[in-house]
Amino acid sequence: MPLKSLPDETMGDAKLRIVTDGSLFRGFVLRGGRRGEVIEDSDFEHLRHRLRSEAGRLHPDYFGFDGAIARFRSFNPRGFADPEYIERERAYKVAASELLTSLLPLEEASEPTSEQAASLKKVVSSTNLLAHQHEQQHKREMLGSSAGPELVSAAALIAAGSTNRGSPACAQWSREPAEFPGPSLLIFPSCGLHKRTCF
Repeated sequence: MPLKSLPDETMGDAKLRIVTDGSLFRGFVLRGGRRGEVIEDSDFEHLRHRLRSEAGRLHPDYFGFDGAIARFRSFNPRGFADPEYIERERAYKVAASELLTSLLPLEEASEPTSEQAASLKKVVSSTNLLAHQHEQQHKREMLGSSAGPELVSAAALIAAGSTNRGSPACAQWSREPAEFPGPSLLIFPSCGLHKRTCF
């Protein structure tokens, strides 16, 4: 089958270009007349997510981990011990962690009931880890669905340190790539199924 071009997606001054032969998707980031590396994937949404990440890394304002640490310290000179950071960012996450633990301790999260998975919808609403309202709504719906227990079980694996086993299962339900599980997955460990994951 001949290659078919899909509509470009624009991200700032970059374009994501994807073609398919019907079974495989290939794409690259185009910025300032220069083409990035060609990335292949059998799943369109997975490829699109990877290209979006690549576009972010190629942006001239991208500053990596060292830049992120420097920026964080410019707002919080004492790092994680900074009183303003604790009040503004940490306190409500600790509260969410305690809520999560009270609803479903890690020891029970590997085999949750449908009711236990649905009860975690309260935790999704108690943090800003999911920035957009539609993301929060989607995750609440997932937790209340028949997929909820499996999603929670996979997130519990990651929170307990078994990323290799947990990420693919979570990605199946969230349609996010296994190597970057994204907010739908990270909300559980970040809220404290295992406090060392985030704090």
